[in-house]
Amino acid sequence: MASSLEKLSDDGTSSLGKLSDDARRFRIVLRILLVTGGLLSVVWMAFQIWLTNIHQTDSELINDAGRLRGHTQNIGLVFLSSKYLNATETEFHLNPEADSFDRVRVISAGLLGSARGGKTQELLDDPIKDRLREWLKRVQWLESMRPHLQSLSTEEMEALTLEVNSVTRAMDLVVQSASVFAQSRVQTLLLIMSSGH
Repeated sequence: MASSLEKLSDDGTSSLGKLSDDARRFRIVLRILLVTGGLLSVVWMAFQIWLTNIHQTDSELINDAGRLRGHTQNIGLVFLSSKYLNATETEFHLNPEADSFDRVRVISAGLLGSARGGKTQELLDDPIKDRLREWLKRVQWLESMRPHLQSLSTEEMEALTLEVNSVTRAMDLVVQSASVFAQSRVQTLLLIMSSGH
C-alpha cells in the first residue's frame, strides 16, 4: 500500500510538473501571438494610411491636369481675342497677372517632377508623364504661333483654333488616363480595407 501511495504521489508530481510546463509554453505562445498581432495591426494601419495619402495625391494630380485643360481652352480664347478683338495680351487670360502658357509650363513641370518645391506634385505613373510630355510639345507649337497671329488668314486662324481644340481634347485623354490609374489604386484600397474587416 505504501508503494502505491508513493507511486500516486510521483504521478501527481510529474503531472503537476507537466501541467506547469504546458502552462509556461502556452503563456509564451500567447505572448508571441499578441506581439505579432499588435505588430501586424500597426503595419496594416500604416499601409492603409499610405494608400489613403496616395488617393489624396491622385485627386490633387487630376485637379492639376484639369487646370491644364482650362488654360489650354484659355489659350484659344486669347488667340481669337488677340486676332479679332485687338485685345491686350492679358485681357482674356484666366488670371490677368499670369500668362496661360506660363501657367501650363509651371503646372507641367510640377507634374513631370522637374520643378521641386512647388505646390504641384509629381505624377505617379510614367505612362501619364509620357502622354503629358507629348501634349506639351503640341502646346509649345501653339506658343510658337503666338507672334504670327496678326498675319494669319481666316483659314489659318480656323486651323489654329481647331488645333487648340484638339490639344484641349488631348488633355482630356491625359486626365482620363490618370483617372484610370487612380481608380485602380482606389479599388486596391477598397479591396484591402474590406478584407481587413
